[in-house]
Amino acid sequence: MESTTAIDATVHRAAVRGHADLGWLDSYRTFSFGRFYDPERMGFGALCVLNDDSIAPGEGYGASPHADVEIVTLPLEGLLRHGDDRGYAAMLAPGDVQVVSTGSGMLHREYNGSAARPVRYLQLWFRSAGAGFPSRYEQVTLPPPRRNALRPIVAPEEYAHRYVARIRQRVWIYTLDLDPGRRVEYRLKSPGHGLYLFVIAGAVGVEATELGARDGMAVRSAGSLSVEGREPSRVLLVEVPVG
Repeated sequence: MESTTAIDATVHRAAVRGHADLGWLDSYRTFSFGRFYDPERMGFGALCVLNDDSIAPGEGYGASPHADVEIVTLPLEGLLRHGDDRGYAAMLAPGDVQVVSTGSGMLHREYNGSAARPVRYLQLWFRSAGAGFPSRYEQVTLPPPRRNALRPIVAPEEYAHRYVARIRQRVWIYTLDLDPGRRVEYRLKSPGHGLYLFVIAGAVGVEATELGARDGMAVRSAGSLSVEGREPSRVLLVEVPVG
């Protein structure tokens, strides 16, 4: 079900993720979440949730409370509406990225912004770097990606850039759109960090490992590693503290 590579990495195949089909929600969970519990899947460093969700037209989550967690949402198809008790309200579409820093506490809700089409999105949760911060909301519309080049979409809060959303954690998130046969190297920024790769679409080779659509790979110890396209692909790369 899971395999370990020569670079101290664990592969999470798409087919063995947790799955919840509630009718209005179709959710695949890389890590333990809700009724899906696996003691070997309790997150990766500060990354504790990676959900691949689809919400039916006109449906959504009711208000739920969270504190001291950083929630990153990346729409893939359709429209996702956000609202919360701090007065933040927004509509997200593909090409947007959202970071909700729940801080000392927040009630938030997410639902499909369309009555006709489902919405699909990835959502990642990270433990905040500290406790009790004021809550904060940020949404960024990303520039079009350049083929075969890393595109930063989320970075620590001291990193100021108009096209990058900020997070209260030592986390960097990139997307990478690869053509077949093209290779891109990623270098980690800190020896105390690991890298989680998630293949949104296509197929890639990562060192000696082949990954297909919706496969994930947690790399614990590598100063750098290369990702090579096997077909037109999009990959999410998440650098996160693991110590």
